[in-house]
Amino acid sequence: MERRFQRENLLRRIVEIINNAMEMETILKRIVQEIGLFFQADRCLVCQYDMEGENPSMNPLSEYRRREETQPIRATVYPKRRAEAPTGNFAELTLITRTFQYALPEADPGYRRENHIKSALAVEIHYRGTSYGALILHQAEPRVWEPGEAALLQIIALNIGVAFYQAQLYQQEKSAKLAAEAANHKKSLFLASMSHELRTPLNSIIGYSEMIEQGMTGEITEKQRRFIHNVSLSGRHLLELVNEILDISKIEAGKLNLSIDWVDLRKLLAQLIDVFSELASAKNIVITSHIHQDVLGLEADPGRLKQIFINLISNAIKFNHQDGRVDIEIYPSLDKEWVLCEIRDTGYGIPEDKMPELFSEFYQVDNSYARQQEGTGLGLALTKRLVELHGGTIHVESTVGVGSVFTFQLPAKAAIAAPLLSSV
Repeated sequence: MERRFQRENLLRRIVEIINNAMEMETILKRIVQEIGLFFQADRCLVCQYDMEGENPSMNPLSEYRRREETQPIRATVYPKRRAEAPTGNFAELTLITRTFQYALPEADPGYRRENHIKSALAVEIHYRGTSYGALILHQAEPRVWEPGEAALLQIIALNIGVAFYQAQLYQQEKSAKLAAEAANHKKSLFLASMSHELRTPLNSIIGYSEMIEQGMTGEITEKQRRFIHNVSLSGRHLLELVNEILDISKIEAGKLNLSIDWVDLRKLLAQLIDVFSELASAKNIVITSHIHQDVLGLEADPGRLKQIFINLISNAIKFNHQDGRVDIEIYPSLDKEWVLCEIRDTGYGIPEDKMPELFSEFYQVDNSYARQQEGTGLGLALTKRLVELHGGTIHVESTVGVGSVFTFQLPAKAAIAAPLLSSV
């Protein structure tokens, strides 16, 4: 009963090692030590097949030696030869793979003599039809291995086979991820480098359309004016989408640099409310803003900070009810280390199951009203990237039918200033 309890504990420890460690080197180092101590073997080895080339070999991956005087394995590569099964105490040393039958070199008297081996026991490491190598015990003195010892070693070898299998899957996933990341990086570099080539012709289309619409190239009919006005609007919309895609690509490629400067938040909010006044009036939406008396301005990229506010405020209006409200509030954190900016609306709200993907590229909340709105689902993704590029964070709280609150915080730096109460 005591021996059975010890065996169960050994298997439990080996499973824990496999489950809790990621690197095969660490797993094997701990496992061979556990096995060597349990079996009181002079040496414990895990060897791996190398099936490449005309002469397959078996290479030691990890080795445990019980005593200092036990020499490390002198042969770093096990030659694998097609051979008859050895007899006597080495009968267990013949391993069967899916394709070949080999005799381990422990059956060779010269090898045993060179490495001080009087007895050896080996079992195959395999899992799901794949042979990975062998788990081997060496003894410097004659020893008769019990059938129960061989059976226990086979169970351990099967668990090691699972570890090899998991390591292969992990490496495959890692390689696939690296390949995908490399492809994505190349895509981002390409789009980032295409900034000028994409924006220049669009700006020309918009510019010439406006000149024709304003009559600068001669008189046009009302029908022509409507057509050219639609061309101009479509060009602006396309330019906005291109800008968002290029900005995200630049961030991913590490080519979007911030131009940090002092931003007067009171002045910025006044400009933004003026910009959105017409859009808000169309739905009879009231926009209010309030800046805490301890906050005067912020060190940030003026253009990018404005872009963050525009994306959030435009969404707050777009996805709001008729006669709704949009409230903007800026205040310092309790420790004065951050400036928090809240954009609160009385809109349709966001379902809880949609929240995790809200800031993902090309994602749009799938409801009847959202589908009626133009956009690619890039606005919030870009907003999050720009906030994080400034060293800040952004999150959202929302209740369906009540509204949403988007809050982003940026490092205060020199933002805390003399008392000033601002309300627009």
